[in-house]
Amino acid sequence: MLVHNSSHRRRRLLLGAILMIAVAMPAGPAAAAANHNPGVLPPQSHPFGMSYGQWSALWWQQAFAVHSGPGSPFEVGSVDCTSLGTRHVAFLVGTTQTSGNPASRSCSLPTGTALLFPLINYAATPGDGVGSTEAELLANARGVADNFTDLMATVDGRALSDLASYRFQSPLFTWTTPSDNVFDVDATADPTPAVADGYWIMLAPLSPGVHTISFGGAAPTFMFTTATSYTITVTPDHH
Repeated sequence: MLVHNSSHRRRRLLLGAILMIAVAMPAGPAAAAANHNPGVLPPQSHPFGMSYGQWSALWWQQAFAVHSGPGSPFEVGSVDCTSLGTRHVAFLVGTTQTSGNPASRSCSLPTGTALLFPLINYAATPGDGVGSTEAELLANARGVADNFTDLMATVDGRALSDLASYRFQSPLFTWTTPSDNVFDVDATADPTPAVADGYWIMLAPLSPGVHTISFGGAAPTFMFTTATSYTITVTPDHH
C-alpha cells in the first residue's frame, strides 16, 4: 500500500494488506454464475451496507492509528487478527515500504468472521502539488494505482482470477496518526483528508479449520513489491 504524506517532507509508502470482512454472500444461480471466485464477494456487492471502497476507507483510518512495535498487526509471526476491524470484520494487513520484506503471519479467528484484503493499495493526502479536494486526491491516487502490476491472491492454494475487476477507489475520508505509526509518516492529531485507490478482495467466513491466504502486488515506479501470507485457524463455535 502506498501513502503520500508531506507536512514537512514527502513520503510515499506502499502496503499490501489482507483485510477480513464478515459478509453476506449473494443468493441465487444468477449471482453464482457471475462470480468467478466462489467464496469471494463480487465487486458490486455491499457487505453490511457498504461498498468495497467504503470498507477500504475504514481500513485506512484504523491502519493509520496503529503504533509500530510489538503487538502491532504489522509484525511477523503470531499476531492478533482481530485487533483491527469491526464486530463482524477482522482487518488483516500486509507490508509497508519501510519494511520492504515479505511477511508471514499466523492467527486465530472465531467462526463467522469474514475476510477482506487489499493486494496493493495507495492513499493520497494533500501536499507537494497533489491538491486537497476529493477530485485532486483521487486523480493522484488513480495515477499511482494505474501502474500497479503482478497482482496475486490465493486462498487455500487456489489462485483467485479476474483480479483487475477488484480495483476500487475510496470516498474522501479523514485520518490521524501517532508519531510512532507503522507507515513512518508525520504524526498528526488534526483530521487529514485522503482518498485511496487499489485492489481488494472480500471473502465470506471460512469454515472451521486451518486455512492459508496469500496476496501481493508491485509498484515498479517506487521499486516496491509486497507479499504477505497468513495461516489462519478458524475455531468452531461451541455455543
